Amino acid sequence: MQKSVTIYDIAKASGCSPATVSLALNNDERVKKETAIKIQKKAAELDYRPSYFGRSLITGKSKTIKVVLPDIHNPVFVNILDGVESHIGQTEYHLVLEVTNNDKDKELESFASLLGGQVDGVIISPIFEEEVTAYLLKKGIDLQKVVYACSTCTGSDKIHYCVADSRLGAYKGVKNMLENGCKRVAFLAPTVLKLQSSNRVDGYLQALQEYEIAYDEKLLVNCNQDFHEIYARVSDLLKEEKPDGVFCLYDYAAIPVVKAAADLGLRVPEDLMVTGYDDIEIVEFLQTPLTTVNTHLKEQGAYAAKMMIDLLEEKECPIQNVFEPDLVVRKTTVTK
Repeated sequence: MQKSVTIYDIAKASGCSPATVSLALNNDERVKKETAIKIQKKAAELDYRPSYFGRSLITGKSKTIKVVLPDIHNPVFVNILDGVESHIGQTEYHLVLEVTNNDKDKELESFASLLGGQVDGVIISPIFEEEVTAYLLKKGIDLQKVVYACSTCTGSDKIHYCVADSRLGAYKGVKNMLENGCKRVAFLAPTVLKLQSSNRVDGYLQALQEYEIAYDEKLLVNCNQDFHEIYARVSDLLKEEKPDGVFCLYDYAAIPVVKAAADLGLRVPEDLMVTGYDDIEIVEFLQTPLTTVNTHLKEQGAYAAKMMIDLLEEKECPIQNVFEPDLVVRKTTVTK
């Protein structure tokens, strides 16, 4: 029989004291966020399973909610987490964090603690949403204990979710470039799965249609999320197809786009307009501040947490909450 992992094992593996590990695993605010994340990731790697027997025996609940994110280095998901924490911090519930690193199996396995009663509910930002939804339905997991945050809205209508209207967001971003004179707007989609960009592609096509601009499939660029590949693909695009605007699936993708343009002697925005998506904090402080679409990430996280608490406390809760994204115009699309 395999020996159970203890906080002393986690302390040794993470280089922290057992006391700090205990505090971090109980989401004590006295532990720095970076340290807590490191400890919680190490606990997940070691397959640590805390005993909630005593607490559950008395209350029937662990008073713990798990947040499952694909990437803790991505500002999008950090903002979602901040929003969740801001709401949960006002309640008697505690949070545990699991990071899947864009791994489908880890997303599916993240529900083991819900099935085992270690957590009361799961808030997840799924990358493999269709597979996760199918898994939940197949396993018969109580859907009143699951909330999707920042999802693509392709799951069962029985699963609660909170999201921004990405079709509308893309439409606003592309329309702004067309209004400012662009005739050949490219769509850059660095994704793990093409499904992640489908709603935004619909918004892109809607804007083109509204301005009576024919769709050119050569201007729709799918690639992976590596900066070097984005730079190479965009460099080829700029040389071969000569777009006058690029709509990026997310803000970070705009950074190699602007560099590729500069290296080819193109000026932003005079020769090439660039628009991002999500309005992460850094893009306002770039040398040429980025026009983008604000998707209210922290608000999404906070509302997802509210939905989770309402579901657990058997309060009335809408099946969905869709935020309207806002266009934020900065210098990458302003020529005057």
